[in-house]
Amino acid sequence: MWTCRVALFACLGAVSAFANSQPANPRSPAEPSDPHEALVFYEGTWTLEGKAPEAYRETCSWLAEGRRHIVCRSREQTANGPREHLGVYSYDESKGEYLYHGFGASGAILIERGQRAPSGFRFTSERGTGPNRVRTRFAILEAEQGRVNTVTETAKADGPWVVGERLVYLRTRP
Repeated sequence: MWTCRVALFACLGAVSAFANSQPANPRSPAEPSDPHEALVFYEGTWTLEGKAPEAYRETCSWLAEGRRHIVCRSREQTANGPREHLGVYSYDESKGEYLYHGFGASGAILIERGQRAPSGFRFTSERGTGPNRVRTRFAILEAEQGRVNTVTETAKADGPWVVGERLVYLRTRP
């Protein structure tokens, strides 16, 4: 729901430089990995319940070869015009956690770390320090009839969790 071309190109350049500096992964990129294959959860085209498909559409697919990253691009029509967002879901084998990197039109870059849940994923992030610290957790869980429920909660410092947003996504597989 946001786009960030300058940050995206800078990020891609940084990722390219990082990839070129890393030792080769002993596992072939085409070799199946159960944690990576769990990302198939995101594959497909998504809309939001209660919105016309042309008002919100997100498409998620594997990045080229290797089945290591799912790239999701969303577009939402708002009163102020279209908004775009780019998200990338990955798995960090060294830390045993899932990663989400989101890039938006406002220039915001969001990084969340997560784990598998019985019917989806749960991600967390935090920003700030001390009394200004804000913790966020996001759950995306499969429901019945092609629906996927999401809940975003925040907590200030060590305070209680407060539900900020609940959305229901409708998914079709490619």
